[in-house]
Amino acid sequence: MLVIPPRQRMWLARLLKLDLALLLLVLVWVLSQAFPSSEAVRLRNALVLDGVVNPAQLAWAPAQAPADFRLEHAQPSPFFSTLAQARPEYTTGGSWPRAQALGRSLQVKLDDKGPIMKGLEESYTRIVAQGEGYCGDFADVFTALAHAAGIVTRQWSFSFDGYGGHGHIFNEVWDDQAGKWRAIDLYNNYLFVDPDSGEALSALEFRAALRGERPMARIVQFNPDARVGFVIPEKALAYYRNGMDQWYLWWGNDVFSANGNPTVEALGKISRHVEQLAAIIEGVQPRMRIIETPESGARIAHMEQLKGRLILAAEAFCALAALALVLGLLLLLQPMKAERVAHGR
Repeated sequence: MLVIPPRQRMWLARLLKLDLALLLLVLVWVLSQAFPSSEAVRLRNALVLDGVVNPAQLAWAPAQAPADFRLEHAQPSPFFSTLAQARPEYTTGGSWPRAQALGRSLQVKLDDKGPIMKGLEESYTRIVAQGEGYCGDFADVFTALAHAAGIVTRQWSFSFDGYGGHGHIFNEVWDDQAGKWRAIDLYNNYLFVDPDSGEALSALEFRAALRGERPMARIVQFNPDARVGFVIPEKALAYYRNGMDQWYLWWGNDVFSANGNPTVEALGKISRHVEQLAAIIEGVQPRMRIIETPESGARIAHMEQLKGRLILAAEAFCALAALALVLGLLLLLQPMKAERVAHGR
């Protein structure tokens, strides 16, 4: 039986210390990139970045959705199924009026009491009972409600800081009677309407208006009984214009599938960031497709470089962790082997 001589054991111990130091260095680098929390969002977005698209590629109807778009097919939870059938206006008529009724049901308080970042059912309860929740909480819960009611939605985001954590997210509803998408920003309590017809616009139509590619849309209050995101209308317009060059679409609406994953659900009790990392590893976190513009090219390139560095760091971490395990086992087991040899075993 092979026994490692003392000198070689010493070098193995030194190698293990060096390996652990490098392992710690990689971990510290990743963590340093994740502070403040807006940078943690940038890391997540870099990991799920899935290329760029042009607006013409995003005008599809749900029946013609791209094969890799993660349309939700899972059954909604009994909690949301009950909510979606609680009132007649949720169950009768076209998808757009039903979606509006469901949206207003989330706005009974709208008190800006901070983010929730929990599971769907807890988020719903805290939104309607306590007035908590930020735009992401509203977008996910509304997506769940809509799916429970048989309504197809998408989630759009735009950024102010190069696809980091400073930005906004809102929903888009497929109007099955009109055969088009219509944007609805529940957290800010806005619709975006055509200045002449008053018809609610799609997200892409609103974006085109912001960029001067069609007549400017009117930003109107959706629910007259709830507060709006900006008391001064000009500030609302400036807010959306500020992010008009950094729009992206989340490539899926399968919130029940993601939240129902056992690993994601368990780790979500630790923190939202850990939950999202688990969702990425498990492959249930939707990807993001960025609308590329001349103004966004450098920012997109930076995100692609960051993604490459993160993948390299992950590969280095795994390799160093495997080496540390092997070295540790060698050092741990060798004394036992040596003792057995000494006793003639």
